Amino acid sequence: MTELTNISAPADLVYPQQEESPPLLSLLTVPFIIGVVAVSPLDNWNYIVKALGMLLAITYFARALSSRVRVSAEFLLYMAWIAWGLTGAFVAVYLPVFWGTLGTLTQILVMLFIVSGATYLRKTLTLNLIAFLVGTVVVAVYSLVTGEYERPDDPEGRMVGLALNSNAFGFLMVSAMMVLAYLWMLPHHHPWLWYILIALAMAGAAISTVLSGSRTAISSMGVFFAAWFFFCYRSEIFRRPKVLAAVVLGIVLGLVFFARIYVGSVAEQRFDSAIAIVQGGASTEGSMIVRMQFYGEGLNMLLHSPVIGVGLDHFMFHSNSQHVDHSEYVEVFADTGIVGGMIYFSIFIVLWIRAGKIAKYTDDFTQFRIARLVRAILFVILISNFGRWNYYDKITWIIFASFIGYTSAVWNDIQARLEQQRFDPDALNPQ
Repeated sequence: MTELTNISAPADLVYPQQEESPPLLSLLTVPFIIGVVAVSPLDNWNYIVKALGMLLAITYFARALSSRVRVSAEFLLYMAWIAWGLTGAFVAVYLPVFWGTLGTLTQILVMLFIVSGATYLRKTLTLNLIAFLVGTVVVAVYSLVTGEYERPDDPEGRMVGLALNSNAFGFLMVSAMMVLAYLWMLPHHHPWLWYILIALAMAGAAISTVLSGSRTAISSMGVFFAAWFFFCYRSEIFRRPKVLAAVVLGIVLGLVFFARIYVGSVAEQRFDSAIAIVQGGASTEGSMIVRMQFYGEGLNMLLHSPVIGVGLDHFMFHSNSQHVDHSEYVEVFADTGIVGGMIYFSIFIVLWIRAGKIAKYTDDFTQFRIARLVRAILFVILISNFGRWNYYDKITWIIFASFIGYTSAVWNDIQARLEQQRFDPDALNPQ
């Protein structure tokens, strides 16, 4: 393959025909995504979200029967991982948990198929991510109304919101910052006004992340900003003085703002506790010690059952603490073995490679930046996986599914152009 050059006559190109799905599909996808983000952890509201999901699934599958639907490699890998996970039924010690987790993973599999497929057909990435932000706003407004944004003075005052868990709440806010970064990079008619609004939204998400007290979420926030600048702006920072000045100013203001929120918060107490443990000192907060022990326990489980693992969501039944692990790497490899772990993490590799190909061959600067942003997000997820898990987190998979569908559609278009250039170079280089 060769890189695309001098594409100045789009009318001369042959594009793959994108099937047009009915507006109903988009109308159902938006409330479904909002519901998953905002209220899916709530028992009663979750039934409404599931009903929307079933209606969306019926609509999408009806459409799929009458058109050619492209199945992404990530979907096939996730399905293969679930199929391999079925082998855990032979070693599971508590089958209700095993089958319950399998049911949740199947729901995510269907959601991945529908959201990625709908995004591929209609290229609705922006619509999906705006719906994601709306759901995040619902969570934030709820916390504001209930008074959770008052700075907590004790470890029991961490923000949880509608997520019902402070760590989940914190990472939801980090995910919102990733989506805001996507909107930041889109072309706009009034860029400075748009940048100010997004910067204010990011500041709000940063406040929420810090007040969650989640060390993983706060660390992921810092990693994301560093990865975002590195993947998307490193070639511009030193070539364009204005960009360099804006980045330096943003870093300075960001650090001052972060220090103002961080000092005296629960997050500072928890980080100080973690540092004390690493340095061998005394600490009143034991979760860090337990998490470090999880890695040793996970390795022992893997050595005991290296091929099929101990069964889906069964780490806790073999752990001394009787608790789920806080690392996706430990959880996935311990639960599904070496084979399952390799299948699962291949999903990230496939998306990483496709994003790299788009960035290399596209002639569209927006597509280039979005592809680099995908890599930045994947990098953050892979780092955060040392302190959390995503394999049955529906919220994380909404973002994954949207970017999988978008990158598949874009790469399909690029491949068609490259193929035409290979057989008819003059068609893409008119005299």
